Order: sequence, then structure tokens, then C-alpha cells
Amino acid sequence: MSTKSSVEPSATHAVFLRDFYAAFLKGDADAAVKFVTPDFIMHVPGRGLNAGEYWGRDGLNKFMGNILAYNGGRFSMKIPAMSVEDQTAFTREIVVLNRKQDPARLWTLRFIMHYEFKNGRISEAWTIPEDQYLYDTYWNPASSEKTSDSTQQIESMAGPSLPNVAGATSSDTKALIKTFYNRFWDGDMPGMKQLVADDIVFYVPGRSHLAGEYRTWKGYLAFRDKLIKLAGDKYKLEIASIAAGETDAFVKEYVRMNRKWDPTVQTIFVILHFELRGGKIIRINDIPVDTYSYEAFFTP
Repeated sequence: MSTKSSVEPSATHAVFLRDFYAAFLKGDADAAVKFVTPDFIMHVPGRGLNAGEYWGRDGLNKFMGNILAYNGGRFSMKIPAMSVEDQTAFTREIVVLNRKQDPARLWTLRFIMHYEFKNGRISEAWTIPEDQYLYDTYWNPASSEKTSDSTQQIESMAGPSLPNVAGATSSDTKALIKTFYNRFWDGDMPGMKQLVADDIVFYVPGRSHLAGEYRTWKGYLAFRDKLIKLAGDKYKLEIASIAAGETDAFVKEYVRMNRKWDPTVQTIFVILHFELRGGKIIRINDIPVDTYSYEAFFTP
């Protein structure tokens, strides 16, 4: 009698998610909606025309329809990272596209996607732009918002678009990330340093007091020092969900804390995207789930 492996749900969901992306990239809404549950919810943050919550299979159909109606005829997507763990999955997307208003202008938008599964289908999804300001400018054609988009390098989209299923799950990477967090909770900074590369990069997008690119371990400590100076007498960091692949891991974490000038305890969610090479963490992207509330909270 055979015993099912504990990795089977993750492997199944990785293939399932790849096939969902295949339908999405074809613009085949009828096929895409078959991958989600009847009570599906898609969360899209921000202040653009596409922001909001999309409920059910009709909601996913509407979400896809909005993109097709707004697009100017150019749309290419790559999914360079996918990590799946049991009922949770994360991907990183890079999308090059235009819009009807000014079709000659190309935009590169980067996202973290978070998926939750139920009964073998996608039950909930979060679209999390890495640059919320750029994303909102794309979805606000009348906006005068100044962004770096006019000088951005449009990424080449050569190569496969669909994610690599084979490397979507790794127990070794998951163990390393858990060790990283355990040492953080123990206050073991030297132990944390052992798990990162010498040229580690810690990146926080946006315009908050914490935003920036922090290089080397010294840079990470500078970020940590900024955070500590904002924190009041209550601070708690927990993991909401985690998924790890061979080269990428994603952690949805939340911080419950107050600030020196405000005793009210608030909860802030972020996605930490870990990039790994040679058994070491080489980059951590700290992406807020809600950029505007994050920046309001972390700016004195």
C-alpha cells in the first residue's frame, strides 16, 4: 500500500497554477475562471481604475476584461519565480504593456502575487505591485504624477513566460528561511548574518521613511536601526504564510506595533521575497501589501 508524499499537494498546485497562467495569458476568461472557486476573491490595491475587490468567477472575468479593454495592444508577461507550499503559493510577475491612451509608451510593471487554494482551486488572490505609484499612474490616464517610468529600462521578455514547476518547492530553502526567522526572534544577529551573502541587498520600495536599497549586512542593520527608532514599547512580528522554492522564497508577515508618538497598536502586512544562490540569501525585497497605509504608518 502506497503512502502519499507530503509534497504532493504543493506539486499539484504548482502545475495547476502554471495552467491557470497559460489560460490568463491567452486572455481566455472562460478557461481561467474554471481554476477558481465560486467564492473566489481577487484583491487589487491602490487608487487606480482597476483597484478594488473582485468576487466570484464573474469577478475574475471582470478583472480580466478591464485589462483587455484598457490595454493598447501590447502585453507580455514573465513569471521568473514561483514558490508553492501546501495551500499557499506566491509568484513574481514582470509585465510589459501599453494602454489605449498612449499606445507608443511601454510600461514595465512588477508584481508579487499571493494565492490561497481551497478544494483544489484558487480561493483567494492578492495582486501586490512592487511600485504602487507606477501601477496607479498606469491606471490613471489623466494623472500628472511624476514617475521614473519615462526613463525606465523596458525589460526584454525573451524566454519562457510560464513559471518553472520543477523548482517551485524546496524543503531545504524553507528550513533556511525558518532558521533566519528563528534567529531574528532570538535576537541572534551574528547567526542571521551567517545565512546571507556578503553583498546582500535589502530593498523597500516607495517613499516612506524606511524606503531605499540597503546594501551588505551593514545596510540591513541600518534599516533595522531606522525601524527601532520608530517603534514604541510594543512590537511583535509573525509569519502569516510561507512558501519556498529552490531559488526564491516568499513570506507573508505581519508586524503588530505602536510608534513612539502613538500608543495605538496597528497591524501592517508585507511580503518578503527572498532570493537565494548557493545556499545564501542574496536579496530581500520587502513589499508592502498596502503601500499607502504602510507609508503612513512608517513615516514620522
